[in-house]
Amino acid sequence: MIGNFMGKRTSYVKQFISTEEIASIRGFYEKMDPAPSGGPWKSSTVRLGHEGAWDRSLHLDKPGFIPGKMIVDRLQRQFGDFDVYTSSIRYLAAPFAPHSDVISADWLLKKRATGLLPGWKFLIPLAWIDGYNPKTYIFSNPPENNEKLYSEYQHDLPYITNEQDSKNFSIKTILEWEEPGDLLAWEDFQWHCSSNPDGMEYNLTDWRSACKEFISVETMRKS
Repeated sequence: MIGNFMGKRTSYVKQFISTEEIASIRGFYEKMDPAPSGGPWKSSTVRLGHEGAWDRSLHLDKPGFIPGKMIVDRLQRQFGDFDVYTSSIRYLAAPFAPHSDVISADWLLKKRATGLLPGWKFLIPLAWIDGYNPKTYIFSNPPENNEKLYSEYQHDLPYITNEQDSKNFSIKTILEWEEPGDLLAWEDFQWHCSSNPDGMEYNLTDWRSACKEFISVETMRKS
């Protein structure tokens, strides 16, 4: 299913990878990298006080059989050619505030100078904890008149410390995670974040108890 929201496309594909492939992918990367890198950090941006995730690289640069290469090939067959600029299996410790995935102005200028344009952002859920109903919110910034405001969904979104910042967002679309192995995709650099339901508690010390685990692939496309 592909939608079009204010000129930016989104897509949701059921069972993009199978249950058997999920088990194989998780086992392969856990054996290759027993301990993921990164983790949450203290943040003054959100009321929770922390943001962040642990990551395992998909090792797309390594020779031989790499499951991540199979995933990228499958994505390119469906969405067209693109260059991957970051990819990993992520273990979410605490939801990020709304963000756009633009690394820096210098980084974007260099990409533009080589003829690259924003591509697709891909998420493939692998697992999430019981009782959690994960969603990905995509925002308009500035807010659109026909969309509900961030504040109207505050019960399910990260509390931004500076309320003057949250006023700049409205809800463009909500992608609900239905089953592991599904594919969520949207044209990149749109503001987005994970759901943060009221009363949700997060484990900030152990990646094995992360609230959700997913493959993340961010891309640029040739102009």
